[in-house]
Amino acid sequence: MAKIDNLFSQEDQILIFRIFQEALTNIVKHAQAAHLSVIIRKQEGKVSFVVEDDGNGFDMKQVLACDVTERGLGLAAMEERARMLGGSFEIWSQEKAGTRITITVPVDDGGSR
Repeated sequence: MAKIDNLFSQEDQILIFRIFQEALTNIVKHAQAAHLSVIIRKQEGKVSFVVEDDGNGFDMKQVLACDVTERGLGLAAMEERARMLGGSFEIWSQEKAGTRITITVPVDDGGSR
């Protein structure tokens, strides 16, 4: 098991927390999921955070085609926070098959970004 407790500054930890907070809020509000998993993995100079549920999911093309104001600020805020961390934000969703959000954040060999 990889230890990540000291890999991020307090500011970065808050950004990561806010991403998780938004993801979990979306699951509670919209997904009607029976199961949720969180996977945190450190490898090759980066840490990946994956939040996945087995809920309602949604049509990615339809949501991404909407203007940000129409689809809500949640996804945009998560993506922006990932970018502020120097990382990437990926989302996969399919109707009736759930949603998976992956945030990947770089860390240097000394343990911080």
